[in-house]
Amino acid sequence: MYFFKLLLGSFLLFSFQVAYSQESYPSRPVKIVVGFSPGGGADLMARSIAIKLTESMGNSFIVENKPGANGNLSANYVLSAPADGYTMLLITVSHAISQSLYSNLKFNLVKDFSSIAHLGRVSQIIIVNSNFPINNMKDFVAYAKLKPGAINYGTSGIGSGEHVAAAMLEQMAGIKLTHVPFKGGLRCDGGCRFGPNRVLCYHFNFCQ
Repeated sequence: MYFFKLLLGSFLLFSFQVAYSQESYPSRPVKIVVGFSPGGGADLMARSIAIKLTESMGNSFIVENKPGANGNLSANYVLSAPADGYTMLLITVSHAISQSLYSNLKFNLVKDFSSIAHLGRVSQIIIVNSNFPINNMKDFVAYAKLKPGAINYGTSGIGSGEHVAAAMLEQMAGIKLTHVPFKGGLRCDGGCRFGPNRVLCYHFNFCQ
């Protein structure tokens, strides 16, 4: 299971601690920054939340997509914004993974951001093209062992939750897959439709 959070202030774990101290908040539109392309799981979750916040808070909550570098660009963007509660960041597992993958990050999830809400969780799944000759996990592993590297799997990007999950599967099952990173979950979904040996590593979102 992986988790989505909202960060406030500098990260988008919504910087609400500052916001709530202001009786008139929000007095202007609030940005919810998403580090991935429109149409993907994180984007859809943010937009559904933005609608509810707009209805309940009396001002607009607007989703702004800042894709790139596995979500790191969005974190840097929110980190540089004033910590006044009007620029929030949607945190995903990709941001947490980046803390282990990269040594030169400009942000620290624990020190630079404050979590304000746990929004939901996601489960990683594997979806195969309808032409793929396998329909269960046991046969999938057997096929991958028989043809190392022949299965192409798509994810929303290098270092994403799906990428790490697939890498763990390779290690645990002793198989070799070929990673095909896309720029976002929506493009990855479309890419899975072509080619008999193409697999999609994806996730379902559960809002709470």
